Amino acid sequence: MKPPSEAISNGIDLSIFKPGLDTSELVSKYGVRTDVPVILYVGRLDGEKRVDLIVKAFAEVLKSNRRSSFWPVSASGWIR
Repeated sequence: MKPPSEAISNGIDLSIFKPGLDTSELVSKYGVRTDVPVILYVGRLDGEKRVDLIVKAFAEVLKSNRRSSFWPVSASGWIR
């Protein structure tokens, strides 16, 4: 980035997304395991999002826990 510019974070609306809520319904509905690491990516599949890094990170997680799962969720993007 070059001046005059600044990074603007994609904030999280905490009135919608509330950490610490009971997730048992979600776990039951989608069969999410609670005894292994789960990596979730929700976003568009475009090169600038660097989803390739998440895939590489997941490969590292798999080395220590073969039962881990990766859930990519996307509705848009040219890589889809």
